[in-house]
Amino acid sequence: MNKASIPLSLPLVLLALTWVNTACQPKEAVTRSTEGVYDWAGSRRYAFVQGTDTLYYRTLGQGPDTVVLVHGFGPFPAAQWEPQALALADSSFVLIPDMLFFGQSNGADTALMPSDQADRLLDLLRHVGIKRFRLAGHSYGGLVALTLAERAGPSRVRSLFLLDPLNPFFPRTVLDSVEREAGKPIEHVLVPSDPSDLPMLMRLTFSRNVPLPNALSQKILEAMEQKNPTAQRSLLRVLNRREPEIRNMKLPQGIPTFLLWGANDALIPLRSGVELQRAIPGSILLIKPHNGHTPHLESPVAVIQLFKRWRRVNGAAH
Repeated sequence: MNKASIPLSLPLVLLALTWVNTACQPKEAVTRSTEGVYDWAGSRRYAFVQGTDTLYYRTLGQGPDTVVLVHGFGPFPAAQWEPQALALADSSFVLIPDMLFFGQSNGADTALMPSDQADRLLDLLRHVGIKRFRLAGHSYGGLVALTLAERAGPSRVRSLFLLDPLNPFFPRTVLDSVEREAGKPIEHVLVPSDPSDLPMLMRLTFSRNVPLPNALSQKILEAMEQKNPTAQRSLLRVLNRREPEIRNMKLPQGIPTFLLWGANDALIPLRSGVELQRAIPGSILLIKPHNGHTPHLESPVAVIQLFKRWRRVNGAAH
């Protein structure tokens, strides 16, 4: 098998940090900002402990629907969904988990597949007492959401919203090209340890170039180094070793599904979204012009409107 592994994503944090005062550590600044906004909105933060695993999660809002938001890669999971979570909390109960080895969630086993992450999230939903829910996921979190939806089925998942998800139709040639350009394994590009890797990561993640001063690049890396980078690289390597399982995974059936893709996604190309839409009967593919891999961060207002449209699918919960 080619050594390139299947890709994941970077959250809005790297974009947001370009505006952070460089006198303040990015980790502290982003955490204070995100936690403060959620706390102001009435959100609560909890820990769910099961064996050697501890999952942290936030809840926000109340209403007849439950919406579960599954993040992509990056050191600050809750920040990725901040605009959408606040908007959906107007009439929904919103649950925002940190998957294992992201945020403050942690465990003993770093050899996790997306199916393992999905199982942990299902355990969390049982713990919270959620029986039916709407499920959204981005990038790596989109692959986890696909797996979770297939396991839970339409009796539990009311609707599915996937934003540029990693999927079985992802073309390996993209990763081969990235590795050749970077001169290093893909996991060190997507979870970098050197400031020189950040420009490529930004280019792969966003549709517009965001230049980063060297001093800020170093502070970003310092923040990322405190958020399980070794474990996250391990997750990438496991995906590479067990890629056939991803290629042959079962896809959810009978669940109303929206797929949203940035037209300029350089990491998980739109053509794989077209194939995924064909493989999920009745699914709808929405394309966001001028966006890259993170449309919910690049066009948050437009994506909020799509989320609200999606929330009306399959009626209100009982």
